[in-house]
Amino acid sequence: MKTFVQVLVLIIVALGGGYLYADAYDIVPGILTTRPADKQAEKYPSVKTMPSLRADSQFSEYAPSPLDGKEVQKLLDAFVKNKSADMTGRFSAFIIDSESGAQLASYKGNDMLVPASNMKLATAIAALDVLGPQTTFSTTTALEGSTVYLVGGGDVLLGRGKSDESSIYGHAGLEDLAEKTAQELKNKSVSKVSLKVDSSLFSGELYHSTITGADRKFVAEVRPIGAKETYTTENFSGSPDIEAANIFADHLKNKGIDIREVSRSDTSVPDDALQLASVESASVRGFVSYMLERSDNTTAETLAHLIALKKGKEATFANASQSVQESLQSLGIDVSGAVFADGSGLSENNRLSAKMLADMVQCIYKNEKGVFAGAASGLPVGNVSGTLDKRFTDDDMGARVHAKTGSLHQVRSLAGFVQTGNGRILTFALMNDATGSNKAKKDDKTQKFTDSRPLFDQFLTNLVELSTFSKD
Repeated sequence: MKTFVQVLVLIIVALGGGYLYADAYDIVPGILTTRPADKQAEKYPSVKTMPSLRADSQFSEYAPSPLDGKEVQKLLDAFVKNKSADMTGRFSAFIIDSESGAQLASYKGNDMLVPASNMKLATAIAALDVLGPQTTFSTTTALEGSTVYLVGGGDVLLGRGKSDESSIYGHAGLEDLAEKTAQELKNKSVSKVSLKVDSSLFSGELYHSTITGADRKFVAEVRPIGAKETYTTENFSGSPDIEAANIFADHLKNKGIDIREVSRSDTSVPDDALQLASVESASVRGFVSYMLERSDNTTAETLAHLIALKKGKEATFANASQSVQESLQSLGIDVSGAVFADGSGLSENNRLSAKMLADMVQCIYKNEKGVFAGAASGLPVGNVSGTLDKRFTDDDMGARVHAKTGSLHQVRSLAGFVQTGNGRILTFALMNDATGSNKAKKDDKTQKFTDSRPLFDQFLTNLVELSTFSKD
């Protein structure tokens, strides 16, 4: 009879042989294998280094030569001569070679005109500069006694339902905030409350004094909290803070909390209130992109007020405009003589020059502080997105123009980038202002304002055609 030790040795040998077999066929880890040897790795390919494209570099096949400024000026002068009769009011233009920063052409480029929604370029730059692109805004809830406070922190793009972290609008959802709040209330054995919305973050007028009547349908009351009806509209039902509170209250009710009343608080949330829950908005970069692409007036005014707060001022229209102007000046943009009335451009009191707008676009292009990418990505794209989605539809113009639009009753403006036929990027600003013009009075039916957008588009198309594609 074999001893126990002998049996154990046989088992170990058998198991060892099985493992070696499994190792050879790559079933278990080990150094043995029956797999053919791998081919020797190919040498990593070398890549030719592209030359510097800065202003003092020699341009090569990687960087098309800049356009002749004399030719661009000649084109602009011909446009003014041939189209001035078709354009109501005053026109100005300024064109820069984006890479070198050299002026290529100007027509009354220093004249102060109404910029309309191109004022949002100023707000976008200031928001990214002062607030920072990664900053978010909190919407919070707090409890004092039997009162729940819904505290606005600057998010006017709250979702009406659950949060959608993939979206800018609705990034933070009121339903999620209600769910967190309801759970905290239940943990404290609170089931019946009054709800007050705290909108005290902003001060002063709810609308700019020059925005009256039907014009107010294009912007909401300036409150630090709001929930739009849908992504594709600027409409708010009633006061945006009360509307958000009513939506929030409905979610609380659905989660078992009895709501006695919903109202606006006369004061800010008490210091000793117990914090309950919060949700975070999309980043400032996201807000800026959303504002520019959709030309969203409410988001613009909200950002301008938040800029004033960041600078230690009360969040009023006057302080907001002053803070935006100060930010541009600190970035080296000369805005001497400009008038900053609001953050959205709805006010006809705003005044900027085409050169100032071009300088703002150049600031975005240079991106020296590394924070202005949100403004670049938010610019509408010709025949693709935003307020330019139905413009520049010709085969050779699609996506060549990335620019902010501006439209008021007697104003048209367009400022941004255009890619020429050989791939060169130009910065431009075009403005047409007929406010106060005898030709464009609302009560003069024989002299109506001529929409200059088609004229702008034709000029940029002609500008592209100055240079054809390189043959490469």
